[in-house]
Amino acid sequence: MSTVTLNGKYCSTVATAFADRRNKDIDTLRRGQIALTEILPGKSIPQEEIKEIDPQRNVTAALFGIGGNLASKGFLRWGLDEVNTLIGEVPIEWTGIDLKEGKEAEQLVADITANKKGSYRLRQDIPYVSVGELEKARGLKPNIVIDATPASCRLDNALLAAQVLQAEQEYGEKPFGLANNPGMLVKLNQLVQDGRNGSPTTKVDAIDFFLYTDAYLFFVKNMQQLMNGLGQVKEVHASCTEPWNVGREKSRVYMLMNPALQGGYIGADQLPHPLTMIDVFLRSHLSSGLENVELKNVERIRDTSIDPFSKVGTLDGETSMNLVGQVKGSNIKVVAGCGKGINIPGTSDNEPAATYMLEVQMEHGRIEVCAGSEQVDPYVAVVPDSPGKKTEIFLFKDGGFSYKRFLTDVILRAQGSTIPLDRLKDQTDASLSAMSMISQAYARVEENPTDYPLKKYDYSTGEQPYIDLETLPRTSVHPFIQRRKYADRFD
Repeated sequence: MSTVTLNGKYCSTVATAFADRRNKDIDTLRRGQIALTEILPGKSIPQEEIKEIDPQRNVTAALFGIGGNLASKGFLRWGLDEVNTLIGEVPIEWTGIDLKEGKEAEQLVADITANKKGSYRLRQDIPYVSVGELEKARGLKPNIVIDATPASCRLDNALLAAQVLQAEQEYGEKPFGLANNPGMLVKLNQLVQDGRNGSPTTKVDAIDFFLYTDAYLFFVKNMQQLMNGLGQVKEVHASCTEPWNVGREKSRVYMLMNPALQGGYIGADQLPHPLTMIDVFLRSHLSSGLENVELKNVERIRDTSIDPFSKVGTLDGETSMNLVGQVKGSNIKVVAGCGKGINIPGTSDNEPAATYMLEVQMEHGRIEVCAGSEQVDPYVAVVPDSPGKKTEIFLFKDGGFSYKRFLTDVILRAQGSTIPLDRLKDQTDASLSAMSMISQAYARVEENPTDYPLKKYDYSTGEQPYIDLETLPRTSVHPFIQRRKYADRFD
């Protein structure tokens, strides 16, 4: 029987809900009823779009948040180096802007430079400006500003990009934190609409890199063909779960559990990802997104083993959160879940693994869209229920979060191309819809705390939490993908 681990401990109660399906998948695998299509890296960007980029026309860009983002393993290396490989040297001139202040900023830069933060090293080829030197950047007028700072900075940074840098376009990566501050959503919406209406201010867009994964882009492009023959949509599930070692990640415990920085707890940080995936699917399939979903239930769980590492003085924040809703005027159920330290059943056969997935459950089968992780390559799987029909798997070899796709889009847009406009609009609409639903969830908990109690368990002791199976996203990595990574475990 399939099992699930919670920080290394087994929880068969939850796993039983997934055992039958997983056994069927393994049986299909053993009978060889798998049709595999491998898609090589780089194929997710059409050649006609790459050819649109003018290598002689420079694009200027600023990046907020110097810490890990200008480091050797940070955002710029992942995206920029891959795009350079695809199309030659990209015509981007970068400036890094560190929004930390005083001694904290000085120590961060010193630590990274001295390689005290693991493999992080500052990129010596990129100039940067500290927050105390922002006047030096006044009137920089970059074509692009990318904001990758904590959620609490989002609105201020959008205004900073407009008023100080006088940028053309600002992109906020996951700008929908501050879920417990709905006023921020109103202001962000206004900034977005001002830009779309031609206001002479910095245009603002929201970005969620889960929508830029190789697998998700493929799914959206080929959705109708993939769904053909599976009947009506019954349920849509999505999850973002990650194991963590709180002892080694003390700083992340502080950041993610601090409402002043995060605008909430783990739900504010992680739930936007599965919700944006659901929103784009619903818009493509039903012409309306999360705004047409009625929130039915909220479940919050806290792993109390993190408490000794929490510096924020509050012990009422969740480390995992699940939302359940229903599309208005239909029977389609929507479930989104996230968590740190909790693994969705079937993820990697008793081995901690991150799960970033969308699953569409239909009358005659299901479609899995896996964004990928360190354990598995991204893939899209079409799994029919009918006996004898093959499971189709589209595997993105060595793929993942397509920062290169995002950078290609922003370069094209900065150079005047209209190619990426619809894609970027979908990103922003989905991000704002996700923020709105998370705000609803936190407001509901605050208004009715006895109806939505925080369930507390110490996972480190092996205590098995009660998880309401109705609120749990039914997402799990297909065993065929695990076979490729851990072949000996299926022989």
